[in-house]
Amino acid sequence: MSPPALSMTLRPLAQPELLSRGWLTEQMARLLFGSAADPPEDQHSHLLGLLCCGLLSAATVAFCLEEAARKHMLRTFTADTLKAALMAFSAGNILLQLYYPATLTPLAAMALALAMAATFALPAGQLLGREDADRVWRDFRRLPHNLYYLTTLRKFSFAGALYLLLTWMFPLAGLLYFVAPKYILYHTFGYVYGKSTQFLWKAIGGGLMSVVPAMTYTLKDKAENDLLGRSIPRSLNFGLMLASIGHLLVFGPILARGHGGFLLPLLTSSWATSLVAAMAGLATPETVTSLEGTGASISAAKDKVVGAVGEAADAAAAAVHEE
Repeated sequence: MSPPALSMTLRPLAQPELLSRGWLTEQMARLLFGSAADPPEDQHSHLLGLLCCGLLSAATVAFCLEEAARKHMLRTFTADTLKAALMAFSAGNILLQLYYPATLTPLAAMALALAMAATFALPAGQLLGREDADRVWRDFRRLPHNLYYLTTLRKFSFAGALYLLLTWMFPLAGLLYFVAPKYILYHTFGYVYGKSTQFLWKAIGGGLMSVVPAMTYTLKDKAENDLLGRSIPRSLNFGLMLASIGHLLVFGPILARGHGGFLLPLLTSSWATSLVAAMAGLATPETVTSLEGTGASISAAKDKVVGAVGEAADAAAAAVHEE
């Protein structure tokens, strides 16, 4: 499976949950969990929407790897970081399925296992291959050096500071989702439905500990080097922005109605911060200049196509006139 194929595989996985509301949510919950979600409830709708955001983040990372493949940049530290994040995300979901063996229906368990196995296999094959061993070992030896950069900014910027904050905040939140799912769920939504929602909550936490911090760490690195205008950072910022909006669309209405627990305002403000970070990254001068250049290129290409079509039409008309 190629990187474009992996990206296309993950995108459909994100779509059903994005559209899940009302009757559709109930059918999705029954399809995934069977009797473990009988009857389906609003908490399933909320958590399926949040899971969609995690899948969207994973699809964004896969799309960025596809961009790296097209530009022959798969053997770079940035690409290796994103590969490791996808591997961790997929491995975590497989282990989570083993931890809750009777929660998913057989069909859902098989589909999840196949999707996550494919998501793990492709980056693993590109990261653990024999020709990649020296590069990966060199990056591993640099790990203490790279961990130091998780605590500081080499070059200060507003977007970079927010990325640094999020790189620490999201894994911590995801860890709490995993370690104390009942406590965090209860103090976020005000109640806990059961094992099916705990499964979803831990799956969401897995994304917060893998793909999302990989995105923010990569964006922090690019911000420090004034490279946010490049295509991969732009894609990561768009993905982060959409994931943030998705979380706010779930948390915001609950908070506005005065429901939920004391953790709900904290989570809502965290994703609002994430949205501000993504928008700040997309508003940097280098990003704006890059987008303007892309727009100019598209306009020039459109003019060339229109001109070529016009010339072809004139040539056809001349041929008809000569006949």
